[in-house]
Amino acid sequence: MDPSTWNRIFTTNIHGTFLTTKFWLCGLRDHISSSSSSSPANTEIKNPGFIIIGSEAGHFGVETQAAYSASKSAVQYGLLSSLRVEVPKIYARARSNAIAPGAVNTPRFREETNGAGTRRWWKECEATTGLKKPVEVEAVARSVLFLASERWSGNIHGQCLNVDSGKQGVVVWEYEGDDGGKKEEEKVLMDG
Repeated sequence: MDPSTWNRIFTTNIHGTFLTTKFWLCGLRDHISSSSSSSPANTEIKNPGFIIIGSEAGHFGVETQAAYSASKSAVQYGLLSSLRVEVPKIYARARSNAIAPGAVNTPRFREETNGAGTRRWWKECEATTGLKKPVEVEAVARSVLFLASERWSGNIHGQCLNVDSGKQGVVVWEYEGDDGGKKEEEKVLMDG
C-alpha cells in the first residue's frame, strides 16, 4: 500500500471522526455556557448521545486492508476509550458509544463477493459467523437507533456494540490438497 492511500484512509476515518467528535463536544460546551444564565429547565439537553461507526475490521483485521482496519480500531477503541472518560466531565448525561458492523448485505457487498476470485469473502462471512450470513442494512440502522435512544440505552456509555451476526474469527489460509487437485480447507482463527 502506498503512503498516500494510507493517509487518505486515515484522514477520512480517524481525522473525520475526530473533527465530528470535536464539534459535537463544542456544541455541548456552547449550549451549557449559553444556558448558564437561563433557568435550569432550559439547560437540559435531551438525549445527548454520540455514535461512532466502526467495523468488524477494527477488531479482527482484514487481509489487504491494513489502513482501514487500523483506522477503525483507532476510533472504535482508542478514541471511544478517551471519550468514555472525557464526555461526562463536559455534560454528565452525555453518552458516547460505537457500533462495529460486520459484512453488511448491500448491493456493493453482493457485487464484490460474487466476482471471480472473491467468493472467499462470502465464504468467510458464512464460516466465521454464528448466524452464517451477512448483516442486513436494517439491523445496522436499528442498532444505531437503539444506542441513540436514552430511553432504551441510557446507561450504555463507552461501549462498542458488535453488529456482526456473531462473528468469531477470520479465515486464515487456504491450500491445495496433497492429491494435486484443488482442495480448499479453511482454518478459522477464533477470537478469545
